Amino acid sequence: MSTIKISFLALATLLLSACASQPTALPAIPLTPTLTLTHQSLNVSEPMQLQVNDLRQVKYIAIVDSGRKNVDAYQSRQPLTEVFHSALSQQLQSQGVKLVSQGSNKMTIAIQTAQVNVDQILVKYQMNTALQLSLTVTTSHGKFVKQYSGKASKEAPLEASLEDMQQSMDKLISSVLHDIATDAELNQYLKENL
Repeated sequence: MSTIKISFLALATLLLSACASQPTALPAIPLTPTLTLTHQSLNVSEPMQLQVNDLRQVKYIAIVDSGRKNVDAYQSRQPLTEVFHSALSQQLQSQGVKLVSQGSNKMTIAIQTAQVNVDQILVKYQMNTALQLSLTVTTSHGKFVKQYSGKASKEAPLEASLEDMQQSMDKLISSVLHDIATDAELNQYLKENL
């Protein structure tokens, strides 16, 4: 091949590779919920396995609709399963529950809904946040199942920021974590069956 053909081929390859679009990562929202560490021992003798599953069909944490078919999606910086696993591990350990990677006693969290929906209108926004999960504790003595959920709404001027969306979801997660930590029925079941 002549140098002109090689140069032309190299230039064409360079131009085509420059035109190829790189997929852009979705903006990420860091989640840092506040934990409820009770330090009140449940006096349980058996260890328990903790498992968290994300059953949501859409894995976005936030959707911002600015109208005219302009919708932006945001994901959580860390997977929600990790956020809940870390938080619940700390909460349960503060209550004296020993966690193991495999065991006959198991607590399973199924995240069903976790999303911030923002409707952006000219000079204000409406934010609706929802969180729903189910908790199942399975032991050799039976099963405990309960739903936990929360909703929040906010209307404010200007545009919703990433911080606004983060704070809304963090508050809701913190509230649900508090409900789990202080749930008398759940704590009684753990005391009697672990």
